[in-house]
Amino acid sequence: MRKFISVLFLIAILAVLPFKVYAYPVLDTGSGGSITVIMQYEDKPLKDGSLAFYRVAEITEENGKYSYVLTESFAPSNLSISDIESPALAEELKKYAEKEKIIPEKADIKDGKAFLNIGKGRCGLYLAVHETPSKGYDMILPFLINVPEYKDGKYEYDVKAYPKIKQNMPPIPPPVSSEDDTIPQTGQNNLPVPILAGTGLLLLTAGVILLRYGKRD
Repeated sequence: MRKFISVLFLIAILAVLPFKVYAYPVLDTGSGGSITVIMQYEDKPLKDGSLAFYRVAEITEENGKYSYVLTESFAPSNLSISDIESPALAEELKKYAEKEKIIPEKADIKDGKAFLNIGKGRCGLYLAVHETPSKGYDMILPFLINVPEYKDGKYEYDVKAYPKIKQNMPPIPPPVSSEDDTIPQTGQNNLPVPILAGTGLLLLTAGVILLRYGKRD
């Protein structure tokens, strides 16, 4: 009887204690998504150019843990993708894609955005490359985007990226030097000094000769 009362007492205590149930988000590898690259400079949207997207890695799951594995197209590169935020890694992946002539998915830049729709089962790690430059702006550096993106405790399948945009300023012409001999200067005689001296000597000699002949006459 005492044991029965003790069990009931324990159940009563457990019933009034506050319990928190933690729900961990589950990644849906079969889902689709999208990538939107915001192409703006100081709130001014770019209106032309294009981006190329390469799916460089796919998502794998093992014992509840997720990781990236290079796709069949990029596996021969043997590149490590442990640091997906590395600019050097993005550049190496770009060089490999160009060398192997891997065909990307393309998206035109319209109203300051480049949009790529990702079909079901195509989530993974994507490489974005500025393929066609936008007029008046420098080419952006290649970068990696993971789809989905883990943010605020959940997975976001529609991902946005904000690359750094730089304006392409025309070169400033060098200032014109005031000592440039090609520009005529007011009150300046550009004749060489030896020529002036020789001319003066000839005129002096001619004057002396004319003076002597004048005395003889």
